[in-house]
Formats: sequence, structure tokens, C-alpha cells
Amino acid sequence: MKKENDRLKITMNEEASKAKHMIDILTEECRKAQAKACKFDRDTRTELAVQSEIAKMRLPALASNGDRKSWNEDYMNNSTSKGPSTENYEASLPSAEAFDLIRKQKEEIQEERMMYSETLQEHDDLLALVAQQDLEKCCLREALIEVAGYQVADEAMKRAEEFAVNRYGNALQVVN
Repeated sequence: MKKENDRLKITMNEEASKAKHMIDILTEECRKAQAKACKFDRDTRTELAVQSEIAKMRLPALASNGDRKSWNEDYMNNSTSKGPSTENYEASLPSAEAFDLIRKQKEEIQEERMMYSETLQEHDDLLALVAQQDLEKCCLREALIEVAGYQVADEAMKRAEEFAVNRYGNALQVVN
């Protein structure tokens, strides 16, 4: 009985070490996903600003006709609602350039969709890992209850929560 108890304690310590390691890995993956999301937001804002500047740079053809000021005013007035008027925009953008711009935007949209899919897959993977950790925790708790009783198991859970609070700032309760 004592050997089995010692073996279970060793197994529990090994599993706790594995769980700690897995939590560290998950925490790092979560930080990476958050960094990707921030970069995605920043890149989107930058791209919008670049597109606005490109539209402004394509206006020199209209400047010689004296239409630049009116187009800019039109652009600024309509940018919050529906964008620049199409007739002035089409006049400043030859069809070949419009095609290139549309192709570039299509490629960028595909890239953004791919990044979103990757982020979604990472999220699903993290959820699966959390579920696996929860199952392992439940199995270890049941084994500890069988060997040492409910009180020891509850104390172990409290210690684990305290450790999580000390190390990560909070502890989450997963309700089964």
C-alpha cells in the first residue's frame, strides 16, 4: 500500500509537471495569437491609410483641370458615408490601374482570410488542449480521492489554484 501510494505521488508530481509545462506552452501560444491579432489590426489600419494616400496621389491628372479641390472635398464629405463619387474616381483611375488595384485587393483579402483561418485553427487547437488538460486533471483528482480521500484532493486543488494565482495572476474554475 505504501509503495502504491509513493508511486501515485510520483505519478501525480510528474503529471503536475507536465501540466505546468503544457500551461506554459499554452500561455506562450496565447500570447503569440494576441500579438498576431494586434499586428493584423495595425496592418489593416495602415493599409487603409495607404489606400487613402494612393487615392490622393492619383489626383494630379485632375489638378490640371481644376477639379482636384472639388474631388478632395467630395472625397472627404462622402468618405464617412459611401466613399468618393464614382464618376470622379473613375476619371482619375485608368482601367488598367483599376484592374491592378482590384487584383491587389483581392490578393490581400485572400491573405487576410488565410490569416483568419490560421488564427481560428490555433484557437480550436488551444481549446482542445485545454479540454485535454481538464480531463487529465479530473482523472488525477479521482485517483487521488481513491488513494487519499476527498480532503487531500480538495487541498491539492486549492494549492494548485494558489500556484496559478501566484504564477499567472488568476485561476479559472472549469465546471464539469
